[in-house]
Amino acid sequence: MSIQSPAKCEIRSVIRYLVWKGKTPVEVYNEVKTAYGDTGMNRTSGFKWCREFKNGRTSVHDDQRSGRPSILTDDIVKKIENALRDDRRLTVDELSAMFPQISRSLLHETITETLGYRKLSARWVPKQLTDQHKLNRVEAGQEFLRRYKLHGDEFLRSIVTGDETWVEKILKMSIFVPNKVYLRGILLHYFIQKKSAAEAHRILVQTYDDNALSDTTCRDWFRRFKNNDFELEDKERSGAPKKFQDKELEQLLDEDPSQTLPELGKILQVDESTVSKRLKGLGMIQKQGHWVPYELLLLLYLQGILLHYFIQKKSAAEAHRILVQTYDDNALSDTTCTDWFRRFKNNDFELEDKERSGAPKKCQDKELKQLLDEDPSQTLPELGKILQVDESTV
Repeated sequence: MSIQSPAKCEIRSVIRYLVWKGKTPVEVYNEVKTAYGDTGMNRTSGFKWCREFKNGRTSVHDDQRSGRPSILTDDIVKKIENALRDDRRLTVDELSAMFPQISRSLLHETITETLGYRKLSARWVPKQLTDQHKLNRVEAGQEFLRRYKLHGDEFLRSIVTGDETWVEKILKMSIFVPNKVYLRGILLHYFIQKKSAAEAHRILVQTYDDNALSDTTCRDWFRRFKNNDFELEDKERSGAPKKFQDKELEQLLDEDPSQTLPELGKILQVDESTVSKRLKGLGMIQKQGHWVPYELLLLLYLQGILLHYFIQKKSAAEAHRILVQTYDDNALSDTTCTDWFRRFKNNDFELEDKERSGAPKKCQDKELKQLLDEDPSQTLPELGKILQVDESTV
């Protein structure tokens, strides 16, 4: 059986070796034909390369044609590198399908020479470790030690192989620790994508390790979603009477959407936290002193999905494509996705809107902390009045 889909530079390397061994052009051609079949290289080309190598040629790649601009731009090289980072098991054939404008031999040269990768255990890995690569390995080693201290020999038994495998840069989970509502949002995302609860749980474990929700919890939430219950906040405890109807709250907001939590709580005769939970359940969020529906809550949800794919080491372009496939017209724009990925790379995982750049910060955090130290029971309106800013800023 002949070798399938060889790169041209691979065949030329074999020819160069056989010429060095003293084989005649006919012998070289016959051996190449035996190894690669009739499609490997025709007789004329084989003899031509024998002559070239015999005359001292060392390069196995095509000469760049004079007057013709190279199609291999820095942008394309970066895209090839990103593709390899996303999936290190990609073959040259698969890359060739992704970049049809580039020849197989040029692709191979780009991977091995320009990017400095080589194939190892069916993965493309850099030949030389940079200082950053070494630091990543140290961090990975520390993480392995941490897990061994937690789980002991059980962790060692979970290691499938000990071969030389590339240690990719990992996000320190000490920097971002997902809360329950965030993880439930990720579950809802995979429910919308029609994945099973078991699949979603497996992805959470792979991505968030010990912070992932349990398999039972994932199944419970999928059961809720199937019943059209998409509220991600904790529900009131069963057995506790519901203090007011949602329609009462909606009616109050229709009359005056600028009412504060204390004002709404006073009218409904419940505490602020109860009102806050019901507002979130209704998909309401406060913006510039007014309670507004859905769109802003959806925005926060989608930004959380972006963060999830950033942690999974996907590119902003990939994340945007997934959002468009899943949420259609509600998806964030490509530019917005790129901007958020830039924030995440700077370890900025705050999903709420930031104050506009250039606008003076109205109060210092230390002022706010000092006020809360003096009286932690102060309400948002009271704090805003003292600091002379609106409640949303507080």
